[in-house]
Amino acid sequence: AAFSAAANPPNPDSPDLAAHFTGASLSRYQDALRSLQAAGATAQNTVEHHPIDVTVTGETAQLEDCFVDTTQQFNAATGEALGGPSTTTLHVEVTLQLIDGVWKVAERSERSDPCTPS
Repeated sequence: AAFSAAANPPNPDSPDLAAHFTGASLSRYQDALRSLQAAGATAQNTVEHHPIDVTVTGETAQLEDCFVDTTQQFNAATGEALGGPSTTTLHVEVTLQLIDGVWKVAERSERSDPCTPS
């Protein structure tokens, strides 16, 4: 939800991003939003999470997730759709860190093995 809010219109400095992401993950999403800005585009997306496994050790959590991301881009000036929506299913490993009482996504890496949302 934080990325979706920051992507329409693209705002890489959105406080919503820093509230939910940190480290490499925060940088990755900020870079994606800068790319949207440079292209004169906005994006709308929905994400469905299907967690497979979660392990918490102290202030770090490891999450294996199969998520479905549906994204559509639009011309920022006209609102015209730039193609149709695209849907991607990703099998990922996510590292979360507990920072000031809030779990934030610190890293995300894609796995090579496929997953089936359930």
